[in-house]
Amino acid sequence: MPLRWRKKLLLGPDDVPPSQDDLRVAGVFNPGAVVRAGRLLLLARVAEMPRDTRPGFVGLPRHDPDAERIVCDWIPEAEITRIDVRMIRHTRTSRARPTSISHLRWIDCGPDDTVAAIGPPVLAPTGPLDEYGVEDARITVLGGRMHVTFVVVSRHGIATALAVERTGTGSTPWPALERRGLLLPPDNKDVVLVPDTGRAEFLAIQRPETALAPPEMWTAESTDLVAWGKHRPLHVGTQSWECERVGAGPPPFPCGGRWALVYHGRGRSAAAGRVGRYVAGLLALEVDPHPHVVGRLAEPILEPTEPFECAGFVPDVVFPTGAVTRGDELVLACGAADTACTLAATTVADFAAAFAQAIAAGSAERST
Repeated sequence: MPLRWRKKLLLGPDDVPPSQDDLRVAGVFNPGAVVRAGRLLLLARVAEMPRDTRPGFVGLPRHDPDAERIVCDWIPEAEITRIDVRMIRHTRTSRARPTSISHLRWIDCGPDDTVAAIGPPVLAPTGPLDEYGVEDARITVLGGRMHVTFVVVSRHGIATALAVERTGTGSTPWPALERRGLLLPPDNKDVVLVPDTGRAEFLAIQRPETALAPPEMWTAESTDLVAWGKHRPLHVGTQSWECERVGAGPPPFPCGGRWALVYHGRGRSAAAGRVGRYVAGLLALEVDPHPHVVGRLAEPILEPTEPFECAGFVPDVVFPTGAVTRGDELVLACGAADTACTLAATTVADFAAAFAQAIAAGSAERST
């Protein structure tokens, strides 16, 4: 039986002030999620673009460390090729660049899942390894402290960094985060840390990119969150809805004695220059003797169906990045159409039933 979701639009670009007067907010989406003091706290990506327009030119924002602000490079349209709405390629250098630049902000949700407060930027571009932006936080609690994995984008590629919650944040109402540097080098993103498994090693799920293989997720292990090894393939996208891209959504969470991984998949677009449709799938994992898949559902568990998911900066996108349990509900925090933050809720019982189906399907596949 398909999962039934109660979806809610939480906030969009018009609800968040830009970081600079010469920028406009193009989207607020892909939020990490955690529950603190009984309240839902999101760490959302805020994407900005130049407010100005110049006929015949495209404005590409970047962080200038000397000016300590976002500046814009105006490139003639004749010198670029548009990969899609999110990326261009400079025809002379063959280098790609995003059309927006992002930072991360805390969003405090009240008891009725409405936005109570929006914090200032907490993780923003600072140097050469994130000059094109900071994106897509995932939050894992380890040892009682939030560990945030996030994407950094620069001319060197797309990498993943780590920030850890500071203790004793003083007078600020928002959790303070201390950056710990790169977790994994380019090109790798959608990295999540697995919560406490009882193992001596920390576990991560990653998405390395290669032109020689179909889309895959891998795992890695570390004893100190600095040096990572024991890299192993975890899952390859084989269905039509995941044949172009797969990657972890929220960090895995325990379910039925195993680990549930909600992940995103993207299929092929029928039109050139368009991004394919993003949906969410479900894997069942075990972590001993090493992380591996023991079950999966062949069909997506969450798809773009609402107007705010089907229309926006990138249409037809639902992109879960956070998961929390509240009472008898499982709540996914999602990005919608690379434009808005949304919540999708289902019952814990219904999700557990779908997870059991995934495990049964895995058992049947191994027996054939």
